[in-house]
Amino acid sequence: DLHAAEHRAESLKAEANLRVAAKQHFAEYVALTEQTLELRRRQPATAQLLNDLDGQWPAGDLSWFISEMRTTAGGSLELKGRTLREESVTAFTRGLEFSNGLFTNISNNIQTANPAKGEAQSNAPLDFTIRAVYTPLQKKINPVVRTAPPTGPAAEGALRPADRTASGEAMATLVRNQSTAQGGRR
Repeated sequence: DLHAAEHRAESLKAEANLRVAAKQHFAEYVALTEQTLELRRRQPATAQLLNDLDGQWPAGDLSWFISEMRTTAGGSLELKGRTLREESVTAFTRGLEFSNGLFTNISNNIQTANPAKGEAQSNAPLDFTIRAVYTPLQKKINPVVRTAPPTGPAAEGALRPADRTASGEAMATLVRNQSTAQGGRR
């Protein structure tokens, strides 16, 4: 019967599209899980980084301010901030250098900020950037594999994780088609 064959072909095509979409979504979830686990593995080293930095902050400089702290792949650390005393930046950098190998490849860049109107150049705050590699974090970081979202003809029928309605409707259609193809039996 031609009608039954066409119906079966349509049902198989829908099942194939769902299978491809499910494989792609599974790959996305695996990649997300790997990223989450990698961040979790890095957590202890990141918390220790904050403790190690806390021991190096310059004592007695009330103008010392860190505006940005960033860690990157490979354990690189970048601190940006502002202070009124260049000696504080020098002392902080020296403390990192003599940290028994916790920090390596240390460099700093100090620039005079634009003084406020009427403020003398000598009283102007200093903007600084300090870069270093935090070795415990460097050892904890592994590359994370990322997958691309589904593309191509299979993506047209692909189900988005947040699209619960479409997912439910597609499954209901698949079950109806299977049920109809089997003559209403389950």
